[in-house]
Amino acid sequence: MVYDSSILVSGRTAPGSTLLIAANTGDFVAEANLSGDFSKIVNLSPGLNQITISSVDLSGNTQTVEKQVYYSKEKL
Repeated sequence: MVYDSSILVSGRTAPGSTLLIAANTGDFVAEANLSGDFSKIVNLSPGLNQITISSVDLSGNTQTVEKQVYYSKEKL
């Protein structure tokens, strides 16, 4: 559970990979740097947000991770 309307999605994958980050509020593209690190700020909608991160490396291999984040405008 988070109380901010956006989060930083970050991680590490194969260097030079392209990432597609799909969220309730839209789809975003990110590129991994030469070390494989990536980051992207993603806006959230109130309630449950499904975030899917798909990585495609330079050889065409893919990997997908799904996360759920609950955004509340008010602290409980």
